[in-house]
Amino acid sequence: IPGLFMCGYWSEFPLWQTFMICLCGGGLGVLFTIPLRRAMVVESKLAYPEGRAAAEILKVANKDQSNKKGKQGIKEIALGSFIAAIFSLLTNGFKLAASESNFAFIWNKMVFGFSMGYSLALLGAGYLVGLAGAIALFVGMFLAWGIFTPYLSNFEFDSAKNAVDLASSVWSSKVRLIGTGAIAIAALWTLIELLKPVIEGIKEIVKNVKITNQEKNERTNI
Repeated sequence: IPGLFMCGYWSEFPLWQTFMICLCGGGLGVLFTIPLRRAMVVESKLAYPEGRAAAEILKVANKDQSNKKGKQGIKEIALGSFIAAIFSLLTNGFKLAASESNFAFIWNKMVFGFSMGYSLALLGAGYLVGLAGAIALFVGMFLAWGIFTPYLSNFEFDSAKNAVDLASSVWSSKVRLIGTGAIAIAALWTLIELLKPVIEGIKEIVKNVKITNQEKNERTNI
C-alpha cells in the first residue's frame, strides 16, 4: 500500500478499499501461516522483523512449549508493548521529546545529510533482524543519504531552500522511489525462495491428512 502512494498511483487515501485490502491480505496471511507453520516458522530462518516477531508469538502460544515458558513469554510481550506505548505517547502524543531528528549541509551545490527516528519499535526491529540485517539497513541508509541524495540534489539545487528542506525534498521525490524498486525486487526474490518451503508444507499437510484418514479407517474396521 505505501508503494501505491510512492509511485503516485494513489493520490488520495481510499479508506474502504484500503480496509478490504488489509482484511483480505491479513486473513490470507493467517490462513497460510497456520498450515505452513513448520516449513515457514520452525524450519525457516526469517530475515524480516515482522515475520520474526509473528513467529516468536506463534512459538510462545504453541501448546508444545512448556506452560511456564509460554506464560513468561506472554508477560515479556505485554511488558514490551506497554513500555513502547508509553514512549510513543510521550514523544508523538505529548511532544515531551523529539521522535526524529534531521541534519543536512550543502557543499558544492550538493546536499548531504541524514534523518534519524527514535522509536522502541525500531530498536526491537534491529534486535530481531540481527547483525546482518542491521548492516544491510546501514548500507541502504548510506547509499540513500551519502550517494543518491547528494548526486540528485545537484540537478535540483535551489539556493532559496535550506539544506534540510532540500534534502527532504530530493529524498521524498527521487530517492524513495529507488528504495521502492529495491523493495519490489526483494519481495519477488523472497517469493521465489519461499516456493520450496511452501511446496514442502503443502506436501506435509496432504501426508498428514492421508495418515489421519487411514487411522480413521483402521478404527472403523476394528
